[in-house]
Amino acid sequence: MLPTPTTSHVSFDRIYEPSEDSYLLLDTLSSPSESTFLTSHFQPSTPAPLLLEVGTGSGVVLAFALAHAQTIFGRTDLAALGTDVNIFACNATAQTATLARQENLKTAGSWLDAVQADLTTPLRPGCVDVLIFNPPYVPTDILPAPEFSAAAGQGDFERDSHLLSLSYAGGKDGMETTDRLLEQIPDVLSPRGVAYVLLCAQNRPEVVMERVRAWEEGRGGWRAEKVGVSGMKAGWEKLIHIHDIPYLTRRSNRRRPCCIPPSGHLTRQAQHLILRSESHTSTPSRNPSILNINMKAGLLTIAALAAGASAHAVGHQHQHQHQHAHRRDENVVYQYEVVTVVAPPPGYQAAAPSAAPGYQPPPAPASNPPSYQPPKQNKPPAHTPPKENKPPAYNPPKPASTSAAPPPPKQDSPTNNNGSTNGLGLTYTPYTSAGGCKSAEQVMADFEKWDGYGLYRIYGVDCDQVCNVIAAVKAKNAKIMLGVFDIANVETEVQTIISDVNGDWSMVDTISIGNELVNKGTAVEAVLAALATARSLLTAAGFTGAIVTVDTFNAVIANPQLCEASDFAAINCHAYFDATGTAGGAGDFVAMQVQRVKEACGGKRVVVTETGWPYQGDANGNAVASIENQAIALASIKSKFTEDCILFSSLSDHWKVNTPATFMCEQYWGIYDHGN
Repeated sequence: MLPTPTTSHVSFDRIYEPSEDSYLLLDTLSSPSESTFLTSHFQPSTPAPLLLEVGTGSGVVLAFALAHAQTIFGRTDLAALGTDVNIFACNATAQTATLARQENLKTAGSWLDAVQADLTTPLRPGCVDVLIFNPPYVPTDILPAPEFSAAAGQGDFERDSHLLSLSYAGGKDGMETTDRLLEQIPDVLSPRGVAYVLLCAQNRPEVVMERVRAWEEGRGGWRAEKVGVSGMKAGWEKLIHIHDIPYLTRRSNRRRPCCIPPSGHLTRQAQHLILRSESHTSTPSRNPSILNINMKAGLLTIAALAAGASAHAVGHQHQHQHQHAHRRDENVVYQYEVVTVVAPPPGYQAAAPSAAPGYQPPPAPASNPPSYQPPKQNKPPAHTPPKENKPPAYNPPKPASTSAAPPPPKQDSPTNNNGSTNGLGLTYTPYTSAGGCKSAEQVMADFEKWDGYGLYRIYGVDCDQVCNVIAAVKAKNAKIMLGVFDIANVETEVQTIISDVNGDWSMVDTISIGNELVNKGTAVEAVLAALATARSLLTAAGFTGAIVTVDTFNAVIANPQLCEASDFAAINCHAYFDATGTAGGAGDFVAMQVQRVKEACGGKRVVVTETGWPYQGDANGNAVASIENQAIALASIKSKFTEDCILFSSLSDHWKVNTPATFMCEQYWGIYDHGN
């Protein structure tokens, strides 16, 4: 899970506090499907992208995207800019973004500024590559006038109330501000631009989608298609049902985008290219004309937050007690959906724009809970075991149910888990529950608990594990997959392997260089350099087996050079982190990701270097951790794989730390603690 930027410095008496809708945006931006798309859409060889959040509030969303630019966009030369009509929100955003960037220097983009302005009015046409907007969408009798002064001090109840109302009051139908933003999107986005906009169901997202489809310019057009389901619970670990998000793709080069300097700093030249000099104090129009929007072929993503009416959404664990009106009712379940909209093929003639369609009742809440994608780390550096997180999971689209609320997760029916493991592998870590090193005798005793595997994987060289595990594996007539954990010390760790093997490579099948490093923010170039160094040293020492780097499946898909530099594509893939799936579908899920990786890697052999299911922990939507479901998941995986698959893990890792971010399951993946 990517960390959420701190907002402890923000006073929420006059600024909107991050809530369910904010976290939905974080989840969407960091989901494997979106990060894969954004990474491929903004290739490093293309100009540095400009990210704009309109209506930043505390700045938590903009700071999140800025801090994790490498993970979300696959590059760190991104430049981030924000606008808000509330000067206090601008100041808070600048602090939030600066702090988040300082804490994530290796993965962060460049921070430009937070400008007090109305929507996108400060921006020159065609400048924005990624636009994010969480609009004020609560229906109100009047639309509050923008506030462009800082006359009153904090504690002025009337003024603070007015400032806070700017964040939630959406005017008639809750759509007045959103309508104006929609008018500006075709003009402000660059030819490759993408926009993410949140909508509540009472704001009629289906009508907005029809408007977008009606945009036209010559033979260009927009087409909306659903692409996936995503989201999380409202507040701290409380699920919000995700129903849809529209997703639109920009196709034509209608203008030359503005230039952002490689450093990301807002130079005078860049400021001239990005910002209009006169527009930051413009007054919003109360009667926007939506029907006269000129069609622009392009890419727009709308997050439609559909409101149901029965269940309760619990507030965030760290919710402050506001003395002013909240943004929307608390006793409502919110949903959103993801849809792709693409320009029509050449020769297509769009019909003339027509009046927006009438209101249609919003869809009922989806029964499938949201999916959550935390990152994962497997093996401890040096001698002291670290905290670990599980890898993100791909969320394939699933049809929504018409039920009023999601049913409680159910366990799958058990199936027989007994079967041959001869072509499969098993992971092992040589640490005691307290995090110390197991002795050679303890390692040997561990390996007596199982049999029948053709390959055993370890992650590093500490605790004499290379010597001890090789000795234990010899009695099983199996192979071993060794690993270099810390690529900063790649030469030292490779030399340890060479020394411990002592010239006998007969049992060593594969050596991995790094585990999920790109997924955790390490530059691809650094991983490839370490891989090349290790290959040179190992080849000189007489090793002729496979040399690879291991990463999550989505990281490999987004960075196929990882598999190109490896002797096979090595991926970690855990179906448990797909909240829409069940233990019985684990095998199908992993097989699907293998096929995706194979396609991304040009047909290269793919080996699953980690996959499993926890026997204890919190439920992740439909994915339930239990001894019974672990057996079901393993049986499902074995039904799909007879080779090129390593199960995770042999024994439970009680030296790890359970956290809510990974559903309190880090310690409980052991297969042979209870006979599975």
